[in-house]
Amino acid sequence: MKNKILYLFLFFFILRIVAQDEKSTFLDEFKNKLNRIIEKETENQGRIYVNENSYKSTRTFNFKLNSNPFGPSGQGIYNDKELKVIIAKKDNIGLLYLEYDDSDNYVYDSNTLFKGNILIRLENGKTIKCIDRNIKGYSDKQSTAVYHLSVKEIEQLKLYNISSINFTLVRRDYLDDVNRNLNAENQNDITHFSVKALFR
Repeated sequence: MKNKILYLFLFFFILRIVAQDEKSTFLDEFKNKLNRIIEKETENQGRIYVNENSYKSTRTFNFKLNSNPFGPSGQGIYNDKELKVIIAKKDNIGLLYLEYDDSDNYVYDSNTLFKGNILIRLENGKTIKCIDRNIKGYSDKQSTAVYHLSVKEIEQLKLYNISSINFTLVRRDYLDDVNRNLNAENQNDITHFSVKALFR
């Protein structure tokens, strides 16, 4: 009886060692795979330019607008409008850089600008609100805006993908201002690895 108990004890002890080895191997492989992804994201980093300063940034993410802001809309209307989204690093805080292509604006002496606060929707259901600090530009039919991201907000962006961004554009010309509240959806880009690589 004692021998049976001893054998059972040894059997379960060996099983436990084997299980720990397999778990350790799995964790090592997972860490290596994660490091390879982070390294790849590091290689794809770029820079953004804000006035006379430049900042290291993630690669560019192209989010699809749910509608054509100033063109015809409705069922069957083709929409290829995108919002370029980039996260940049300024010391220990972050910058959100947005760019909208306004090249289909044929109105003389007209421009399209970002207006007001924006909302970043994360895949975990949380929302980050970015305050309009009036850091905007319009050059060669490209409209840009920059928003600040706190350390806490960067930590969230390192853990969760951005699923969408809510923002407002205003088209200004000599007749009137036209405001459009818009939503741009992430097209399956994994954003959090890029942010993690930038802020590691």
